[in-house]
Amino acid sequence: MIVKITNNGDIQTHDIDKDIVTIGRSRGADIQIESKFVSRKHLEISKNYNGDFFIKDISGNNWVSYNNEQIEKKLEIQYFAFAVLLLPGDYIVEISNTLEDLSEKKSNETSAFDHHTSSTSYTGKTDSALTEIDKKMEEKILLATLNTGMSGNSSSSNPRKKIYIISGLMILGLVGLMVFTTKPQPKPLENKNDIVKDPKNKPISRPVSRPQPPPRRNETQVKTDYDLYLTMRPKFNCASSNTKVLCSRILYNIGPQEGLFFENQTLYIVKDKSQRLEMMYKGQSKIISQLKGLGAINKIIVGEKVLLPQLMEELEKKKIYSVKVLLVSGSGKYMKIVGRYSIETSYYRRYESSDYQRAYDQVISKLNLSDFQANFSKYISEE
Repeated sequence: MIVKITNNGDIQTHDIDKDIVTIGRSRGADIQIESKFVSRKHLEISKNYNGDFFIKDISGNNWVSYNNEQIEKKLEIQYFAFAVLLLPGDYIVEISNTLEDLSEKKSNETSAFDHHTSSTSYTGKTDSALTEIDKKMEEKILLATLNTGMSGNSSSSNPRKKIYIISGLMILGLVGLMVFTTKPQPKPLENKNDIVKDPKNKPISRPVSRPQPPPRRNETQVKTDYDLYLTMRPKFNCASSNTKVLCSRILYNIGPQEGLFFENQTLYIVKDKSQRLEMMYKGQSKIISQLKGLGAINKIIVGEKVLLPQLMEELEKKKIYSVKVLLVSGSGKYMKIVGRYSIETSYYRRYESSDYQRAYDQVISKLNLSDFQANFSKYISEE
């Protein structure tokens, strides 16, 4: 994937061998933009098996403009090269499969906001411009000298008068040059508050509420994995009509530690690693004991049933854009959080249901994890 970022004439080209690329201010982003106008995680670019590109605004209170319109948060839309993709701070993003497909732009191209400013100030002239003026003045003096020499016998017969005329012309020329090039300088700014900011660098025209930093941890906050689990457990809801069917589809033969609930357009799921392995391999204790200590099996357990395209599409239609999975092991105060994972519901467009089923069958019947790891692990982000 080739990503080109242009900002006020500066061009950066990135060749990244990944199907999912993130752009933001954070060092954890695949492409880092050091700008206060860009969020830590701002834009996600993905490519499907057909080579089509998709973009998604993953910023908090910021924005992404595509084809002169702000795109909806967490909604994945297809990218086409003819439309302008713009980030705050006047960063233009272009995406392509090859370098040849990207349109070349001059380094001094006009910014996307078309804020043109013009000011006439001679103080900005370079030394070369002043030298050009000096040459023209010398030519005028030389021409005047020649004319004086040919004007008649009176001047030619009086060399002292000729010298006076030449000297006078030179003095007038120098005085004129000094007056022309001298111009009062603008008064320096007294403090930083006097600085006028460029309006095109405003991220958006409306006021934006910036997220506040998280409070410091104290003794009353969560201290252990078990305490964190206890804060989530009261929200488990598998009895209502909205979640009963969903629980049976994702957490079939649900364990005592497991559950799910909806909050802020997100589906939260708690899966017990031992319980899920027991359901997947149905009492094959030898296989289960081998897989319990294998880290590669974690994402397979997390993605089990959740990555089904039919389920992901249903959730997206209900405006559920993200699935958060908490994978735990043990019980009581000895409970440990194995990992925290995140899946975007829009990912179902990138693969077929038959491909997922084939990879999952390989895991169950042949203990072959390679197909799932190669084609589906990339859709599960570890937090």
